[in-house]
Amino acid sequence: EASELDVHADLGCGDGRLNFAAVGGPYHVRSSWGVDVDPNILERCRERIGRRFVPSGFGGDDVGGGDGGGSDGASSSEADKLEFLQADLIPVMERQKEKHQLRLQQQPPLSSSVQDEDASSQDCSQGDDITQKLSESTVITMYFVDDALKQVQPYLSSVLGGREDVRVITVGYEMKGWSATWVERVLGLTIFKYDMRNISNDPSEW
Repeated sequence: EASELDVHADLGCGDGRLNFAAVGGPYHVRSSWGVDVDPNILERCRERIGRRFVPSGFGGDDVGGGDGGGSDGASSSEADKLEFLQADLIPVMERQKEKHQLRLQQQPPLSSSVQDEDASSQDCSQGDDITQKLSESTVITMYFVDDALKQVQPYLSSVLGGREDVRVITVGYEMKGWSATWVERVLGLTIFKYDMRNISNDPSEW
């Protein structure tokens, strides 16, 4: 169901294969970003961009199937749609949990001066950046086991709950407590789709 109108995010993206698939056909999403804790595997993602999307003028007719500059232009466009970020999602989710609880208590967030004195202020800023990017995404994929899904579930609810046209896709494991709107077995793995308009943005788990 993804299209050029969608922004795709892959949490725990690994080698980025879903991101590369999302920017290519038949989906051609507007952009795709992935986040992973391992900087080494993300470096492989960036190397893969360099191998897959060869700049125009290199490689002769072997590049892009030999149909001239058009294919190279398309490859460059796809490369521009990709972004890979290194972050540990645990502190990102804890940051959002803190903000959610403060909002419920109708307390203002920590002042910038306090954050500047905090040794973890950079982590807070990165966490806010990841959460902002997630809030702008419309298709979110992940291949997490049950325990990891249990951790990420309230985070997704607080950021994306109640949103129209936002879909969360889990691979291999279901999001317990949510009702999937589509389930299919693909290559031995079960895929679950959840429409976030059906999910509350006030996670009870927090």
